[in-house]
Amino acid sequence: MRSVSSIILIIVAGILIIAMVGCSNDDDNNIAGNNTSQGAILRVYPADGSVDVTPSTSIAVRFTEPMDTLSVMNNFYLSYGDEMHTWMDTAAHHGGMGNMSMNDMERMMDMMDSINVGGTSQWNDTRDSCEFSPAGGFMPNEEYMIMMYEGGMKRHNGSMMMEHGDNEYHQYHFMTGP
Repeated sequence: MRSVSSIILIIVAGILIIAMVGCSNDDDNNIAGNNTSQGAILRVYPADGSVDVTPSTSIAVRFTEPMDTLSVMNNFYLSYGDEMHTWMDTAAHHGGMGNMSMNDMERMMDMMDSINVGGTSQWNDTRDSCEFSPAGGFMPNEEYMIMMYEGGMKRHNGSMMMEHGDNEYHQYHFMTGP
């Protein structure tokens, strides 16, 4: 009788451990499949697909860890208007950023640099969150694209976010309101 109780206790303990491990995945630690052990973009506001975004808002980006702020801002792009659509059409023509040759990639990034909206960035004390305000604010009733290249971003300690040679481009589109 005692051995049956011990076996039941072990089985129940095992089930509880499995349930606890399975329920411990916090959304902040695994957003959209990002492996936060390598560092990742955790959250972007306005979220992809947002509409009626107030033109006086700023863009907020949160990371899983402290970042090298200069490398982040050098790999952060904001664009809108006809030039943005031309860039998107060209990228789509090549099957996306991941399917481009090195020459095509350099040309696309030069084009992105040329249409990048300037502005100011404000980082929190821990350097894991940033707010970007475009110069003059956002235009009303306009589609915007945020593009961030994780492959060029570094952690606060200087190590690259994408240590395995992956080139992660993240795009977020939103529409401002009146």
